[in-house]
Amino acid sequence: MKNNKSKKISLIKDLMERRVPQIIGIYLTVSWGIIQFIIWLVGEFMLSPYLPQFAFVLLLSLLPTAYLLAYFHGRPGRDKWVRTEKIGIPLNLIFTLII
Repeated sequence: MKNNKSKKISLIKDLMERRVPQIIGIYLTVSWGIIQFIIWLVGEFMLSPYLPQFAFVLLLSLLPTAYLLAYFHGRPGRDKWVRTEKIGIPLNLIFTLII
């Protein structure tokens, strides 16, 4: 039981060291700002009313890429690209383009 708890604490500590919550929080905040801007554009210029929903789905589908970048490059200092990023990010971008 104690070993399981220490793994949980070390995972949280690892995420905090890599600044994952902060980076994901910034991504979500910027995404919200983009959606609000698109809502304003739709109201101001009579664009398609489905544009904000499309932007929401698009930004939500890019969340795994933001997480991978935050996890592997959030630590201070220079980081090398790992196999998970080399495969995961292009797959996520392809999935997003399919949507």
